[in-house]
Order: sequence, then structure tokens, then C-alpha cells
Amino acid sequence: MGEFKTSIQRQKITAVVVDDDSKSVDLLCHHLKTYCPELTLSGIANSLDEAILLIDKTKPELMFLDIMLNSDTGFDLLDIVNQNDAEIIFISSFDEYALKAFKYSPVDYLLKPIDIKELLMAIARARESIQQKREKNEQQNLRDYIAVPGRKIIQIVRIAEILYCKSDGNYTTLYLKDREKIVTIKNIGGFEKILPNDIFMRIHKQYLVNFNYVKSIHKSDGFYCHLFDKTMLPVSRRKQEELQQRLEGKNI
Repeated sequence: MGEFKTSIQRQKITAVVVDDDSKSVDLLCHHLKTYCPELTLSGIANSLDEAILLIDKTKPELMFLDIMLNSDTGFDLLDIVNQNDAEIIFISSFDEYALKAFKYSPVDYLLKPIDIKELLMAIARARESIQQKREKNEQQNLRDYIAVPGRKIIQIVRIAEILYCKSDGNYTTLYLKDREKIVTIKNIGGFEKILPNDIFMRIHKQYLVNFNYVKSIHKSDGFYCHLFDKTMLPVSRRKQEELQQRLEGKNI
């Protein structure tokens, strides 16, 4: 875990500046270049429309945001874009907007002219929050995969890529979206335990299916579920009602 955190911390932080005052922008950029080598400035916007395009394109982790943007405000911008994706440091010439600003959960609200110590302290808090977000996202990504033991190798497989699992005694074959098949020495009961039960369902003693890929149920000539890749899988009698209920409640 120590190596993981170190790797996260080495990544540079992407930032944008949104301000219509060119002198303030120049001064802030000078401070960032001089004192904050861990930041990568992805762009500068001088208006609301420019800022929307810039944020959509660069998806910054940190925003330095002025309150007044010509006839618009930084609040207008945050009401349009998803501000939860970036840490916000407000920079303004007016202290009367501070109370409203903190409704947007910023890292800090700095007044112009910028005090360097206050700026660096705000960036340090933003960096800590960004690192926590990165670690959380990385941990979530790791939970999206499982280790699949084979006879000679262990493969790492993304859970969302698994269409279904088929039992063959003590072995299980995983059928993936790209039509690849993986034979594993783990039995299907083992996969039933480790795969998320809100996504996977044991529909038969021989089959464990990714419910996201079930397209329909066929009741003629037996009871089968039809997958999006046209695979037909049998459904045991005791699982038929549960499968129908889950399919009826599925959000499409």
C-alpha cells in the first residue's frame, strides 16, 4: 500500500484558472509556476462560455475561480458544470460573496491581492483532498476486477466483461464480452461467492449469469434466458420466479 500511495502522490495536479482580470491571471500564474511545480495548468478562461468549454475539455482536478466574470459569476459556472469533480479555490476582490461561496464547499476563499502564504496553504489542502479522491477511485477500480486462477497462470479479469460462468465439475469457464473463454480451476460456487450478487445470479446449477446482459426470458420448450449476444442459457425451475422479478425490475 505504501508504493500505491507514493505513485498517487507523484501524479501532477491538473488545474485551470477562470478569471476575467488579465493582471490577476498573470500574477496567479506567476505564483503557481514559481511555487507550485506539482500543478499543471491546463488552461485559462476569461468568460463563462470559455470556462464551460475548458472544463469540459480538460476535466481539471483544481479550479481557481473568480466570483465576477464580466456579466456572469463563478456561481453561474458551478451551477452548470459538475463542481464535485474538482476542488475549488475562489479568488475575489469582494468579501461579501464569501458566505454564498461556501455553499459550494470550496477549499478556500482568497481575497485579491493574493497572499502567497494563504495561496500555498489552500493548495496544500486541495492537494490532500485530491489525493484522497485518487486513492478512493483507484481502490474502486481494483474492486472492479477479480483474479481468475488457471492451471499455469492467474489472470486479472474485469467483472463487467464477464457475460456468464459455466460449471464443469471442479472447473469453471468464464465467457467474456469479446468472446474470449477462460478456463479456471475455481468451481462455480467460488465465483458465486466473490462476484457481486446485485450483478450476478445463479440461474442453474451449471450457470452464473451477469444480469446486465440478460435481454429476455423464453418460456417455450423449457425456460431459458436470452443474452444480448444471442446465447441461450437454461434456468432451473426454482430460479424462474426470481429471474422474472429481477428482469421486470431492471432499469433499462
